[in-house]
Order: sequence, then C-alpha cells, then structure tokens
Amino acid sequence: MPFSVTNSRLIYDALKACDVKIISALPETWLVHLIRMADEDPGMTLVRLAKEEEGVGISAGAHLAGVNSAMRMQNHGFLAAINPIPLTLDGAERSYPLTSEEHAAIVVAVKERIDRQK
Repeated sequence: MPFSVTNSRLIYDALKACDVKIISALPETWLVHLIRMADEDPGMTLVRLAKEEEGVGISAGAHLAGVNSAMRMQNHGFLAAINPIPLTLDGAERSYPLTSEEHAAIVVAVKERIDRQK
C-alpha cells in the first residue's frame, strides 16, 4: 500500500523548501505519489533509475554543478547505493561488494566530510 497523497505532499513540499531540483528514484509502489509529484512538476527533474547505485552518480554530479538533489529509495536500497561512494570520493578502483564494516566506515567518512563543509 503506498503512502497517502497527504504524507507524500508533506515530503515533497519539504524537498522543495530545501531547494531540491533533481530527484532520482527507482519505480516502486510505496512512494508512487511522491514520484508522480516530481514527474508532474516542471521545476523538478525526475531521473528514473534502474539501480540505486546510479543515484549516487546523479547526486554527485548535481552537487558538483551546485544543484540540490535527493535520492528516493527504500531502506534496503541504501546499502546498495553505498557501493559506488568510494569511487566518487577518491576515484580508487574497487571490486564489489563492500563488506558491512566498509559500509559503516564509508557512512562515517561521508558524514565527517559533510560536517567539515558546514
């Protein structure tokens, strides 16, 4: 069952208030209203993904261009999305998949990097 239109609108309005211009998302039914809102908004670019990892590249490119973006995914997609972050951070070659310890270390490193930029 998807989230309600009302709750989807609250989330979408919060994204707009944060000046998000690009939303990347996999097609799925839980957040169908949120995806539809982004698709119908001429001020928003919706990038439809085949894999969560693709959203990291979209968001990294948007950041480099000075554009705020958001990746919409389910909780299990978060772990899949982390895999390309080491490539984004330092361009190092890496074989997949990452271990859970590496995932945790990356999350900490990204948070520290974001905190330093504030």
